[in-house]
Amino acid sequence: MKPELNYTVNQAALIAGVTVEEVQTAIMAGLVKFMINCYGEPRITQSGLGVLKGVRG
Repeated sequence: MKPELNYTVNQAALIAGVTVEEVQTAIMAGLVKFMINCYGEPRITQSGLGVLKGVRG
């Protein structure tokens, strides 16, 4: 089983076409699945990215 792809907040914003602030707001609102990597940084999962893409429609 390969590990699920995950993205930094900046990468997720770029791929989803939203701003970094929107990504951070979505995380805080609990709308986006994310995990914390070994450096304590939030990493957006593949499914979280799908949610972000849906934010703008």
